[in-house]
Amino acid sequence: MTLTFENPAMIAVSALFALAAFFFAVVRTRAPRTLKILRGASIAVALLVAADPVVTLRQGASKKNLAILIDVSDSMFMSARNDDIKKYFGNNLKAIEAEYNLDFFSFAQNIRSIRPAQIALLKRSGATDITGALAQIKGAFGGGIDGILLFSDGVDTAARDISAPPGGALGSVAESAASMPVFVFNIFGNASSIKDVALTSVRAGDFSFKGDKTDVIVNVRCRGFGGLWAEVKIADSTRGGDAPSDNTPVAAAGLTLREGDNEVKLSFAPTKTGRREYKVSASTFSQEMTVANNARTFTVDVLRDKLRILYLCGRPSYEYAYLRDFIKNDFGIDIVTFVILRNPENVALVPDEELSLIPFPGADVLMNRLLDFDVVIFENFTFERFGIYSPHFDALKKWVGAGGGFLMMGGENSFAKGGYSRTPLNEIMPVILSPESETEETGLFSPVIADAASPVFYTESEPASFWRNSPKLDWIQVMNPHPDASVPMKHPWARSPSGAAAPVLALRGFSEGRTAALATNSTWRWKMGSSGRIYETFWRNLISWLASAREESGDNVIVPLENASVGDTVSFLVKKRSPTGRLGVSVTGPDGKHKPLTVGERGDYVIFSFAAEARGRYSVEITETAGKNPLYKLIKYVQVRSLLSDEAARLEIDGDFLRNLAEKSGGIYFTPVEGREVGFPAQEIAKRLKASPRMSRDREIRPFSSAAMFVSLTFLILCELLIRWRRYGLW
Repeated sequence: MTLTFENPAMIAVSALFALAAFFFAVVRTRAPRTLKILRGASIAVALLVAADPVVTLRQGASKKNLAILIDVSDSMFMSARNDDIKKYFGNNLKAIEAEYNLDFFSFAQNIRSIRPAQIALLKRSGATDITGALAQIKGAFGGGIDGILLFSDGVDTAARDISAPPGGALGSVAESAASMPVFVFNIFGNASSIKDVALTSVRAGDFSFKGDKTDVIVNVRCRGFGGLWAEVKIADSTRGGDAPSDNTPVAAAGLTLREGDNEVKLSFAPTKTGRREYKVSASTFSQEMTVANNARTFTVDVLRDKLRILYLCGRPSYEYAYLRDFIKNDFGIDIVTFVILRNPENVALVPDEELSLIPFPGADVLMNRLLDFDVVIFENFTFERFGIYSPHFDALKKWVGAGGGFLMMGGENSFAKGGYSRTPLNEIMPVILSPESETEETGLFSPVIADAASPVFYTESEPASFWRNSPKLDWIQVMNPHPDASVPMKHPWARSPSGAAAPVLALRGFSEGRTAALATNSTWRWKMGSSGRIYETFWRNLISWLASAREESGDNVIVPLENASVGDTVSFLVKKRSPTGRLGVSVTGPDGKHKPLTVGERGDYVIFSFAAEARGRYSVEITETAGKNPLYKLIKYVQVRSLLSDEAARLEIDGDFLRNLAEKSGGIYFTPVEGREVGFPAQEIAKRLKASPRMSRDREIRPFSSAAMFVSLTFLILCELLIRWRRYGLW
């Protein structure tokens, strides 16, 4: 045992202060003896706390020091080898403890100190990094450890960077263990007896478009079931809010299994937009080592390639003719229109089957086909004549709440005049539909742009001057706006029942969707003469706003779903904010080198990618300009990590790796022979350890740095104060 002080200078300064305090507070004072004793004790304790001496206890050299490393990676638990570990230590722990001083650690990608009693409670912890675990042991103990007992299946899935030379991983292991022998215990029996079917990889794009064919490449690894027939399925496992997924099947393929890897290609067309999660599963068989690797999930961002609009019009009109023509000539929009040319009560002089008109399928569309559309438009449409009732409007309301866009335009059969105040649409509209019919304000008028910053009025030129020159509109239905609505366009003189300026256009967000009310159907007048650009700008912006409910944040960049690995191709998808916008994209790697990227366009979307060649953070700069005007600048970051292999793909014991590791480090590889258990080969380990340098470990104790010493000092001071107050009345 030795006594040392880490900071002698601090000891000298503290001793001077202590002597001065003792002289004036104890020697020179006339205080009673009890107080002098308490003061002297307080000064002594304070001096010891400040000095912080270190007591070093040297352990005897009777036992050598070993670290026990237990693999708790996924492959150990998927193959139930963790149970073999529990059984082994249950039978051999006392024998090992009798021979050596032991430190226990579990590891997957990082080591964790454990107690022997915790071996039975270990939990799976991800991928395996044997190299990193040995390096961490060396760093923690230095030369104070004599050897390592490694219990692992050798599935080392923490691969090096793709730029590393072949064999670099094993070389790193040998280097990490250079000063200590590694004794590897394969206590798990014959690896060739594995029977398993595993999905080792699923390759699919990060992005897809609604209705487009999406290819998925699945690799099925077969061990022990060659010649059997299996089925691979893909199901949509996306959860809706708190509701569980319905696992709707979207694709399936069958194959006859071959021993080893089997590649299967499946295709499906996504029917719903948004971030969708899909589950791939393969047939399970009895006697499989595990079925946990028979399924995997992947995620795809499903986007709209084109907007789809459903347009229901109660009768032919100029508004219908111009708007339908405008939408049909936009390559980014598909439109389905129904215009009523003959009402059911109209008398025809010929049988219905001889008419060229088709029956109006409005009820079927609203109940069964809404998910095919992004925007629904009602213009002057009366629903009661065509078998459309409250359940149909409930379906429309639910569709809007899930992200759809709905627009109603003015007309004698629109809003309250059309009876919509009695339907569930009254709950989602941006105007209040009173039980009584609205009044009309007739005559030509120039609408007042109340909110030029509204996305409906976005233009590359100065908004006020652009809209000031628009032709006049004709008539509106006068209504009150909903309290939650915005009114970017108003009538110059007409007043709503509440006394405010009557809205010409009102907008509202409802749950995840959007609704709009256009109180007139005379915007076709904007198409006249040289002002056609005003008409096109208004309708393009309004349709885009209605269809973009899920893009409220304005972040139009879809980044990779997870952190990338070295060797991956990292892709981004950007939606242009302006139809005439031009994108510039560049990437800066971990080495600081700046590189511009070429982009590939698809309608309003732009796709670009780069290769992740090294580990670290990449910054991607995205800019969009319209003409000479910059619209925005964004910087996105991607963290690229070292490649981690999949534990499920490698359940076989890697005996060659473990044997080489033991030999290169000067240890021994132990494996069962003729079915006999390994046990604890104490003599063989002892022979190898004799050639190892013996370094005893010291145990350091700091007796005066604990919280108890601080509490003691505080107690002595308080005792003195209490005695002075109660007995002597002194302060």
